[in-house]
Amino acid sequence: MEVPDVAAMARLAREHWQEHRPTLYAHLAQTGQLEVMIETAARQTLEAMERLISRGTTPLEAWQLMREEWLLVPEEERSDLSPEALSWPA
Repeated sequence: MEVPDVAAMARLAREHWQEHRPTLYAHLAQTGQLEVMIETAARQTLEAMERLISRGTTPLEAWQLMREEWLLVPEEERSDLSPEALSWPA
């Protein structure tokens, strides 16, 4: 597996968030923060993967370990429309 670039990771995050975190996606888009947050998530994921790879982790293992930290955030609950639901996942 080749390490995805920032643009590929950003596309993946955008699609995932739109489908699985529509409230967060809409809020970030409405406040003008969507692209910044997507870019940040992609860069953080790539940097974390590169650190793991430099320590001997395979690219696939690094991807599997880091992809859910910032890119593939957990699906939101339908009933969870509180302001806290709009925060970045812990």
